[in-house]
Amino acid sequence: GQGAASWEKTTTDPAGRTVKTERPGFDNTLMTTQNFYDRKGRLVRTSGTGRADTLYAYNDVGEQYRTALDINANNVIDLEGPDRVNETDAHYTAINGDWWQETVQKLYATENSAAPTVAGTQQARLTGLGSGNLVAESKTIDISGNTTVADSYIDPSTHTETRTIDYPDS
Repeated sequence: GQGAASWEKTTTDPAGRTVKTERPGFDNTLMTTQNFYDRKGRLVRTSGTGRADTLYAYNDVGEQYRTALDINANNVIDLEGPDRVNETDAHYTAINGDWWQETVQKLYATENSAAPTVAGTQQARLTGLGSGNLVAESKTIDISGNTTVADSYIDPSTHTETRTIDYPDS
């Protein structure tokens, strides 16, 4: 069969932010996506034809750290409710005397519980490099606690880089 006409109409506000996008959908429907912003100009909600709204939350320094599919359509991120909530916690932490940048991905996957499940953690070493020609180190920890470590070493005498990846045993 023939597809619908291909076009897209975007509406912006005076600040240049996209507030609405319209395009043709299946069977002559109009697919609309709308973006809503708070007084600080941050995206707080996206709604679209035929799907749950997406809600956004920000931490004290204005970084987006939480998103949720608003399953019960109450415009509130319900950690204990049916909403599908994802959270990112990015911070710096000291591990064995060295500083690391750490990002923790959390899910609120159990209805009637505000306890998050850690889905994964990424760590990047910031200090303590140089010993043994180590120039970079990162760790990825999965939902089961398995850790993958990636290291990079520079040999100044041969001008070569060696990268190693240590995978957890299955």
